Amino acid sequence: MTIPQVYQGIINRWKKANPMLAHTLGFHEHDGQVPNFSKEFMTNRISEVKNDIRYLQDMGEPEEKLSKYEFNLVLSTLETELWTRDVQREYTQSPMPYVFPLWLIEGSYTSRSFAPLETRVRSLTSLLEALPEMYDQARDQLEESLPRAKIGMGLMMLQGFHGYLKDKLITFVSQVNDSNLLSQWSSANEKAVEALAKFMQDLQTVYMPKAHDNFALGEERFLEMLEHTEGVKTTVERLLEIGEADLQRNYDEMMKIANDTYNWDSYLEELRNDYPAAEELLEYTKQTLDRTKQFLIDADVVDIPTDSQCEVVDMPEAGKKFGFAAMNTPGPYEPPEASEAYYYVNVPNPAMAEDQKKQLMQFFNKSFLEIVTVHEAWPGHYLQLLFNHKA
Repeated sequence: MTIPQVYQGIINRWKKANPMLAHTLGFHEHDGQVPNFSKEFMTNRISEVKNDIRYLQDMGEPEEKLSKYEFNLVLSTLETELWTRDVQREYTQSPMPYVFPLWLIEGSYTSRSFAPLETRVRSLTSLLEALPEMYDQARDQLEESLPRAKIGMGLMMLQGFHGYLKDKLITFVSQVNDSNLLSQWSSANEKAVEALAKFMQDLQTVYMPKAHDNFALGEERFLEMLEHTEGVKTTVERLLEIGEADLQRNYDEMMKIANDTYNWDSYLEELRNDYPAAEELLEYTKQTLDRTKQFLIDADVVDIPTDSQCEVVDMPEAGKKFGFAAMNTPGPYEPPEASEAYYYVNVPNPAMAEDQKKQLMQFFNKSFLEIVTVHEAWPGHYLQLLFNHKA
């Protein structure tokens, strides 16, 4: 898609201010950078976004259909950014904004061919070099008392990232045949590992003792979030009404089928315990991909734009302690050679206690795993990606 000239300056400023989000969309001008969380930058960027919004409002919404869509897409993106920076201010209330940039290391830089290997390692090295300053900014921005749940989530993810940087990243980087670059990466990685360890220690010893349990947005903030990030204006009562009606409709349909065929309680127990062996989980998940895709084709549910298929892999270490499954797709602006898409499935660790392993595998029972694949791949996130590329 060609970006209209009238929006080019706004979009360039947005990409510069949001390097991680730009990267996930497939824009790589600012690779190797992490978000700037400094107080000075936040103040300046909020002012800049307000000016860009005023510019669009003064320009007015076009009448032509495509131009109108483009206008509202740019305006909505700016309004979302303004709300998250100026109202939600998660970067002062949670460690999570300082965790998410690390996802790009294993989730993109090492696993997606958006640039030559050496270029990706250089960008990765720059990112690692920027981490110590980012965690200094975190200490400057974070409030003294943070939600306990968010600290806990941050620690679980940071522990996985710390282990990956310390022990596993070298497997990818060592493919580069440039001793100077390898030396630069090694120095940056060592300092990044130290910075992560110190930030984790601070979360455990400084922030956790002062933690609180008031993490909910509340009704007013929740409705603001819907309006400014999704363009949805409604009430909590109406949302609840819609959700409960849909739940009841699906429940009634399910019970109608179940009561005509099965003893419901015993059947649920049978389903829960019909799961593949842990060592066969990845292969079985691959089979669900083929089945669900073929069903869409045979039943003529939706067009399939390409013959491509995502790759089923084990969940990255950073998601092991809380995630079951996830889809990692390339951005809509990635080149064809960067089309790698990963369907993450949390394979149990062989050292896991048997009761814990059984509980995890019951989630991956054969019937429910088909539903997970419907959500993550066909016709879920992966098919959405394919249509984004086609558009």
